Amino acid sequence: MRWLAALFLIACHSSPAPPPVLGEFPHFALTDQAGHSVHLADLRGRPTVADFIFTRCPTICPRLTERMARLSNELKGVRFVSFSVDPDYDTPAVLTDYAAAHHAGWTFLTGPIDAVAAGAKLALERDPKNAATTGGILHGTHFLLIDGAGQIRGYYDSADDESLARLRADVTAVSK
Repeated sequence: MRWLAALFLIACHSSPAPPPVLGEFPHFALTDQAGHSVHLADLRGRPTVADFIFTRCPTICPRLTERMARLSNELKGVRFVSFSVDPDYDTPAVLTDYAAAHHAGWTFLTGPIDAVAAGAKLALERDPKNAATTGGILHGTHFLLIDGAGQIRGYYDSADDESLARLRADVTAVSK
C-alpha cells in the first residue's frame, strides 16, 4: 500500500511534459521601440511569449496588451514581445508612447511583418473598408509561446482563462 501512496505523490508532483514543437518561428529583422534592430537570434536562450497588436486598434489590442502586462508580472525569466501588424503607423516613437501609456515593460517590434505573421501561422488581413470598426486590420488574438531555441510551442486564446492557465504551465515546462 505504501508503494501506491508513493506513486501517487510522484505523479502529483512531477513536472508537466513540455508541449510539442509546432514549427519554427520565422527569422526576422525588425526594429524595437528604442530604434534598435532585433532578430530572432536575440530571442534565443529563454522562453518568449509573443502577441500581435497595433497601437491604433479600437477593439482587441488594448485587452491583449492588458493581459500581456498581467502575464509579464506573473511569469519570471520569460521574455515578452509584441509585434506590430501596422508598421506604416507604428514607428518606434509611437510604440514607445504606447508602451508608456500601458505601463508595458517589454519589447515592441515594428517593420515588415507579413512574412513573420505568415510564418507564425497568424491570421492577418488588411480591411480598409472597415477602418472605423476594426482599425483597418484584422489579425489573430492568440499569445504564442516560443521556446529558447526559437520553436513555436503553443497558441493560447488570449480571452480564455483555461488557455492562459495552460500557457503558464507550458512556460514552466519549456523553462526546464
